[in-house]
This record gives sequence, C-alpha cells and structure tokens, in this order.
Amino acid sequence: MAKKLLLGIPLALLLGLSAFYFYAQYRAKSTIDQVLASLEASGQFQETSYEDVKLALNGDVHINRLQLANNEFNVELEKIAISNFDYQNSEPHHLQLHMENLRFPDGIADIEAFNNPYFPKLFGALLKDDTLPMSIDYGYNYDPEQDDQVLTNAALSIPNLFALSTESETRHIPLQTLFSGEQLDTTASAELLSAAAFPSASFRLQDFGLVNTFLDAYAEVSGARPSDLRAQVQTQLQGMYLMLPQNQQQFAINASAALSQFLEGGHTLEIALNPEYDGKVEQLQPEVMGAFYTGDFSKAIELLHLKIETR
Repeated sequence: MAKKLLLGIPLALLLGLSAFYFYAQYRAKSTIDQVLASLEASGQFQETSYEDVKLALNGDVHINRLQLANNEFNVELEKIAISNFDYQNSEPHHLQLHMENLRFPDGIADIEAFNNPYFPKLFGALLKDDTLPMSIDYGYNYDPEQDDQVLTNAALSIPNLFALSTESETRHIPLQTLFSGEQLDTTASAELLSAAAFPSASFRLQDFGLVNTFLDAYAEVSGARPSDLRAQVQTQLQGMYLMLPQNQQQFAINASAALSQFLEGGHTLEIALNPEYDGKVEQLQPEVMGAFYTGDFSKAIELLHLKIETR
C-alpha cells in the first residue's frame, strides 16, 4: 500500500504539471490569436500570421516569424519572447515582451515612410537581407487594488545608433478600457480622462552614433559639412529663447542647452514629467490650462514638473 502511494504521488504530480503545461500553452496561443484578431478587426492590419508558438518549461512563450501586413507595408518580427505572463486572468495583469529583428519581406523600396533620401543613409548599411537588426521591449504591470495602477515600460534599440526607453504610470483607468481598442464617444472619453491620473512619465534616449550618422546623411544630401550643420542647429537652439516672452525664457534656455549638448554626440537625453496632485487630471487640468491661457508658461512647467536634461 505504501509503495503504491509513493509511486502514485509523483505520477499525479507529473500528470498535473503536464495538464497545466498544455493548458498554459493553449491559453498563451489563444491570447495571441485574440490580439491578432483584434488588430485585423480594427483595420490596423489586413493580415497577421506567425510560424509557430512554443511554451518553455519556465512559462515563457516564444513566437517565431510574426508577420503584419496592411496597405502600406509588410513586416515580419523574427523572434518574440513573452515572459512574466499572467495565466490567472482573462486579461493578463502583467507581461513582458521582447522582440528581435524587423524584416521587410517585400523590401523597403515601396514603403512610403522610407522613400526619402535620408533613410538609406541612416539604415542602409545596417540592413542585411532586408532585415534591420533591432530589439523592442514592452511590458506592464496592472494592480486593480491600487486605483487601477498600470506601470508601463518600453524600449527600442538599434546597434550602433541609439537606445530609447520610456516608463509611465496611469491610475483610475481599468485595464480592459486601456486595451479594449473600443472607440469611446466624446462624452465618455471626457469622463474617463477627467477621472484618470498620470503620476509620472519619462523618456530616455542614448546616442550610440545616431547624431553623427544623421548629420553625415544630411550633409551628403545637402552638400554641407557635418560640423557646419551641427553648429548651425546649435546656434538656432541657443537663440530660441529670444523669440519667447520673458517668463518662458529660462526654461527655453535650459532646454536648448540640453539639446545642444546632446547634438555633440555620445550623450543621453532625458525628459521627465512628475505632475502636481499625483497627476490627477481633474485637479491638474484647470490650473495648467489657466496658466497657458494667461501666458504663464513657467507656471505650467512648474505644475507638470517638466525636466529636460542631457548627461
């Protein structure tokens, strides 16, 4: 009896784990299919597909060759990994995405956004077999017990060019409303926005060659020297404050100094918002709009706690 019991417990655990594994894989694939179906239904893409979906033993989901096509372009993300996925809620309360390499199966010649003289100079050397080496990260964490708090992070990086990252926090907007994709009427949108709060947001751009690559590309097309272009833009930035009222000049001086330093290359530009009243729109909006209407720009900046710095 004891021997049967000892043999039965591991077998039951194994069967339970196997059942959970196949359920998790089914759940992950179903969620992905629902997201893609909603993208098609919204009209953002006419066609979406993927090669396969695999679930690792640690719960991470791997998608190979996700293809997205509409009337303007056809792109393919070679690899996608989904970690920290919430299997307990029908609308996941947390997840993290990591995507690698953007491929253009039909080439880039017919893509209007890339049909300019600068794109080949900026990215042409990086493209290999119509693939742009890059990585994209996106994640969020939702806590309905903390005023429907949603913490979001996103990042985009291209080797030898730049690394861009953002973080934000929202409150009082339910997760299902944020990601439903439904179009709200004007009244409902106004009510939702009035009840919402945006306590913080940040933007960070690290230059690993973007500034110099862009200046070189612009110089080649325009016939000017990169150093002259850099100096011209910096001069324009440094004199920008002269066109503004006196109460707006100090912020403009600080912002233009930060941007001018970033144009030297190899620096990191940071922009941050940490509004008063914990970002509650109902309290913040009247004061900010009032400051703009009266021309008190410095008051609006103070209410938003807007900072622009270069490191």
